[in-house]
Amino acid sequence: MISKKWCMLPSSNGESTVDSDFGEKEFQTQLLFNRGINSIQEGRAFIDADSSLAHDPMLLYDMERAVYRVKKAIDAKEIIGIFGDFDADGVTGTALLILALRALGARVVPYLPHRNSEGHDLNIEAVKKLNQKGVSLLITVDCGATAVNEINIASNLNIDTIVTDHHTMDTAVPEAFAVINPRHPSSTYPFNGLTGVGMAYKLIEALHKHMQLKTPVHLMELVAIGTVADVGMLKGENRYMVKKGLHFINTTQNLGIRTLAEIAKLNLGSLDTEGLSFGLIPRINVAGRLDHAYTSLRLLISNNREEAKELASILERKNLERRKLTDAAFKEAQRQVGAEERVNGVPSIIFVASENWLPGVLGLIASKLADYYHRPAIAIALGNEQSRGSARSIPEFDMIHALQKNEDVFERFGGHPEAAGFTIPTEHLHLLQNRMRHIADRHLFGKELTPKLFLECEISPVKLSGTNLAFLMSLEPFGEGNPKPVFLARKALVVDAMKVGAEKQHIKMKVKHGGQIWDAISFRTAYKFDSNCMVYDL
Repeated sequence: MISKKWCMLPSSNGESTVDSDFGEKEFQTQLLFNRGINSIQEGRAFIDADSSLAHDPMLLYDMERAVYRVKKAIDAKEIIGIFGDFDADGVTGTALLILALRALGARVVPYLPHRNSEGHDLNIEAVKKLNQKGVSLLITVDCGATAVNEINIASNLNIDTIVTDHHTMDTAVPEAFAVINPRHPSSTYPFNGLTGVGMAYKLIEALHKHMQLKTPVHLMELVAIGTVADVGMLKGENRYMVKKGLHFINTTQNLGIRTLAEIAKLNLGSLDTEGLSFGLIPRINVAGRLDHAYTSLRLLISNNREEAKELASILERKNLERRKLTDAAFKEAQRQVGAEERVNGVPSIIFVASENWLPGVLGLIASKLADYYHRPAIAIALGNEQSRGSARSIPEFDMIHALQKNEDVFERFGGHPEAAGFTIPTEHLHLLQNRMRHIADRHLFGKELTPKLFLECEISPVKLSGTNLAFLMSLEPFGEGNPKPVFLARKALVVDAMKVGAEKQHIKMKVKHGGQIWDAISFRTAYKFDSNCMVYDL
């Protein structure tokens, strides 16, 4: 693992006009400045994270047409098909539409593709199956922005399609009845960071507004889960919806969420984004990784206690299996990288592949590799004729832009600058690897490829109490774009330390600073510990 470079964030140096309304001015002004906030008005909006951060859903391009078509389908008792992606963002968005539309009297048929046999995005066979079920209106969730051919086929089958998506769009916009995407070429929506489930919620919000009904704001609990799962930027409208959603999660009446929280031993009432990331989200994601995402969908829309317990138990067992599979696959991936590293050093972009890896763990492998080596990484499940790939990147490299330069070799691909996936003829893999290496070599040449640990400021732990502690808590929810603050304390003395954890991989310490003793822990760094001299190189 590459050691992180510690970087102190720039001082505000009087550039910020945030005044003392937030308490100790210098400390709290600096933290707001680090988040791009330079005025008391911006600071108050950020901390309150209320509906002032939200925008009128009718500002989204094509929203008016979409609302008209959905209302028509409800009134005419048409069968509405909902096609969602199989990850947590897509599953929560699909569940949200099912719950909201059924509450309005709609006839709804959900469809989630199987990761192994169908892959990401709308596919022709799914369209045909929905047609056989009598679907005349199809709504996509977290996908569809590039499904030009599939939407044309749906149209030929007399199915109108409404796309709700947030992924990067090609130059060819699908000829759907409506395409709702903040990244649409014609979009003027003020915030383009909404996730798939966020887009689904905006459709429901617009529909209720049109029908002069009260918006079911409790469904923001699903928005919070999907947004955090998809690493959505926790600024602007996302910050409002995640904060509001966490409130509803902690008081939830959703039987599936409650049951899953119980089996994961999470404390509803104090659950935060970290609890979502390490508790609920992996269990919701695991169904689509190892089997079929329907298990998670059924749980999120269940109103039967026994069914919910059974489904949650299945997800718990699958999650344990997923951990074992991922650990084994990551070790194999490290062996592959190590063999190349011994010859040529760590490459500019990492490629690993195996016939034994499930497509559902590829993203986890690629993510671990990108974190470990601080290089963009692509993990591939090899097939005889067709292979699946999942890519994860680093801040210095735009993955989706690089893949777009190679679109001629893919059967399909899509994603974000940080994460993407693709299906490719196996015979094209060598060509893809050579091209991507060339792009990465050129783009990353001369750049310092060292992960950075950004420090908010220097402060004694003694100061992290009272009004400052209350202020830190007001910065929640933490996540992408609003990281949990990290501080520097100089001349801290480790007075006691021991290895802890199931594999003794962590270090638990007592640290003396400012005349007081503090408990501390450092995760996954036991290999640096010297018990003889109590030297601990962080």
